[in-house]
Amino acid sequence: MKGLDIGISIGDEKLCILLYADDIALMADNEHDLQLLLNALSTWCDTNDMIVVCSKSNVVHFRPQSIQRTVFNVTCGTDTLAIVDKYTYLGIVINEYLDYNVTVKTVAQSASRALGLLIAKCKITVVWLAQC
Repeated sequence: MKGLDIGISIGDEKLCILLYADDIALMADNEHDLQLLLNALSTWCDTNDMIVVCSKSNVVHFRPQSIQRTVFNVTCGTDTLAIVDKYTYLGIVINEYLDYNVTVKTVAQSASRALGLLIAKCKITVVWLAQC
């Protein structure tokens, strides 16, 4: 992938792939470069007897609201990938406009559920202790 010399510029480097466990995120400045990365991934998978589960794979076009979403058909192998409005990476939700309020709301909802479970557990424990 690095040999293609495409991706998002960060300082003097180009970042085109993030790997975590069995997840891969590809990044490019434009649709054509993203397609080149997907073609390289597809070829690598074919060579190494692996597959990309395209039904679980999507594309997000990050952009300002004033720019229209791409209509480019991004493919992996013979499958066309869906273009979606948000992406969750390691529990962080990033929407197509890079609006971090979406992430804050999601994290707050998750924290609220966890706190509710903790409070319920404490109430049950307190009641049980009171009966001893």
